[in-house]
Amino acid sequence: MNRKYDWSIPDDDEGDVLDALDKARQEREEERRINTARTAALEQALLNGTEESAGEAPLEEPSEGPEETSGEPSREELPKDAPRRPLKYSGPRARGDIVQIRDFPASIATYAQGLFQERPAMGKALAAYVLAQADIDLSTAPDIPKEIRDLSRQLAAKRKNASVTDLYERLNDIGERLARLSDTVRELELATAYVIFDRAGFRQEDAPSPSDVDMLEEGVMDLVDTMRKYGKLSKNEDKTRHGRTIR
Repeated sequence: MNRKYDWSIPDDDEGDVLDALDKARQEREEERRINTARTAALEQALLNGTEESAGEAPLEEPSEGPEETSGEPSREELPKDAPRRPLKYSGPRARGDIVQIRDFPASIATYAQGLFQERPAMGKALAAYVLAQADIDLSTAPDIPKEIRDLSRQLAAKRKNASVTDLYERLNDIGERLARLSDTVRELELATAYVIFDRAGFRQEDAPSPSDVDMLEEGVMDLVDTMRKYGKLSKNEDKTRHGRTIR
């Protein structure tokens, strides 16, 4: 059985439907206008080098009257090949004679600050540390404050004293090593002379134990003197045969 339906809109409801459609169209146009304003605000923020975001950009309230123009064409009216305004450089910023450095490791600044007993401000301590390390003619750097110069001299004097102390300790260690080496050479010289003295048949008594060996038996030191004398003669003979060593 076929049923027939009436799809026509009653006259009393037709006005309500048109009003709803018109309202939905107005809402879409308003949303499109807001999105366009946010996009323009973001582009202007990028051109000015600011850090404002599109969500934080102020939106102009719609005015009832005609919009006033500043006389300059908008971005939409400019041709596609029009030159864009260059972005501002966001590198180190300078304020007078002081440079602000971003992303500097805090551990290095803390180390520089710990070198001073009075613990000055971190920036001044770091500047004094760099000045002490660098070879800078202070006469050509009038922008360096006196406080930083004094801290740099203090650090340089502290390191100089540490260098002198370290040098003294090194020289003292070398002296001790040379003294031990001299003792070792003397012991080897005496032991060699005693062996030669024994092998030559000059030894008179046999020691009952190693601790009872008399290495200063009469005649051993005479043999040491003889070894030294012939050592010098051997050195002179070597110079005569091969010439003097070039140094």
